[in-house]
Amino acid sequence: CMRMFAEIRSPDGIPYAGYPRVILKRELGRLDDYGFSHMNIGPEAEFFYFASDESPEVLDKAGYFDMVPVDVGDDFREATRFALQAMGINVEYMHHEVAHSQHEIDLQYTDALTMADNVMTAKLVIKELAQLQSAYASFMPKPISGMNGSGMHIHQSLFQGDQNTFFDADDEHQLSMTGKRFIAGLLHHAPEITLVTNQWVNSYKRLVPGFEAPAFISWAHISRSDLIRVPAHKPGYESSMRVESRAPDPACNPYLAFSVMLAAGFYNR
Repeated sequence: CMRMFAEIRSPDGIPYAGYPRVILKRELGRLDDYGFSHMNIGPEAEFFYFASDESPEVLDKAGYFDMVPVDVGDDFREATRFALQAMGINVEYMHHEVAHSQHEIDLQYTDALTMADNVMTAKLVIKELAQLQSAYASFMPKPISGMNGSGMHIHQSLFQGDQNTFFDADDEHQLSMTGKRFIAGLLHHAPEITLVTNQWVNSYKRLVPGFEAPAFISWAHISRSDLIRVPAHKPGYESSMRVESRAPDPACNPYLAFSVMLAAGFYNR
């Protein structure tokens, strides 16, 4: 398998400033000025399999983590995993989600630019493989009223070399001041960030109470209904300390989404 990413440039060779991939590269170029080497991203993208693109007819009535035989999307997920891994994209988990015919793919964390490329690739692969099976994969945030919508929870952390700057062994929750300031920036700029990470009218049908989607500007260590969550740290795995943003949905542009979250995280530096 092979893939290629092009870069839009002017006739004199200057990268086009409005190209999303160039915007992310520009933001990542600021990392060194703040004492960081790279930003790691780990997304959890949710989506639906439907019978066709003309009607949201579900393919199963399974629920969270249900397995075969009720989950007919299992073969679709496995085919997606094999195709992505053949392209060098590591899949950490794939499973059935809460709503009928809803699924999730978790890509193994890597640097932000590579991950943005991987998200774009994964969405295309998921759609094409579903089409080969006469089905339709949708990344619409809220395709079915009364059921959970699809989010793309984004786990993020800043590194200096091999050191995770979000980790502090002396803190009660092992979250460093750098991590806390990053959260403060995400909360402060939440309205502006949402314009980019939730760009469709349909996006706001998902961001309502009762469906594990954030509806308020808040953060927590445990709750999955808050805008920002700090997952529990596993002892001995300092690299796993991270901040999870739960508002973005899979219909967003990952290059722009990662860019605005990184810029907002710098706010309180």
